[in-house]
Amino acid sequence: MRNLNWICREELPEIIKKVKYRDVKREARRAGCSSQTGGIGRQKKQFRRAAGDRASGMAAWKGPEKRYRRQKARSERIGMGRLKEIVHRHLEGMELMTRVFGDWPLPAIAEECAEAEISDVIEMIHTLNQARNAYMIEEPWDGDGADDYWRDMERYADLFGLLSEKWPRECLQIFHHTDSGVIFWAAIAYAKHPTRLAIEPLKNAIMSGQSNERALRAALRACERF
Repeated sequence: MRNLNWICREELPEIIKKVKYRDVKREARRAGCSSQTGGIGRQKKQFRRAAGDRASGMAAWKGPEKRYRRQKARSERIGMGRLKEIVHRHLEGMELMTRVFGDWPLPAIAEECAEAEISDVIEMIHTLNQARNAYMIEEPWDGDGADDYWRDMERYADLFGLLSEKWPRECLQIFHHTDSGVIFWAAIAYAKHPTRLAIEPLKNAIMSGQSNERALRAALRACERF
């Protein structure tokens, strides 16, 4: 019988797209190989080497195109109506790498947004935060996927900051959200786009014992200096 070490080097690249770490041993047995792997640590190391990516294994197949498809599918599932249409229209024609890793034309997107899109942006941040938390539980080894969610939340937080300059009072509704992750991104937004109207809500959030106190205090200092 052929040893699993051999199949990991020679045949695993052919089946690697269909299986994960826990499936390698089973697939090898089906192929008529012995189960003497030299330990699960070596098995994972060989898996990563065969994948061509020592850092994250299956991430070798998560190229920019797949990331953008996943990014688009997330926004379609959320179903934000006009906000989704505005964002997708501005992303059309952009290079794929720019869509995934680059800067979006947020000022142009914010210019087209109406007051009704404020709640949609807040809900988008909330949904992305929940999805990222769930993804980190399901796929804790995939840091790249978690980074994709983080990048999206950062973009929508910047968009919220731009909207807060157009509708400063209306945007304060974000502090009534029950998701602490949304409050964190509100603090990030107001640190970049400060307004004195946010001082009192930021103080209340700090007094309520929010877990993101450091970010809230940074935003408060920025608003007090504004």
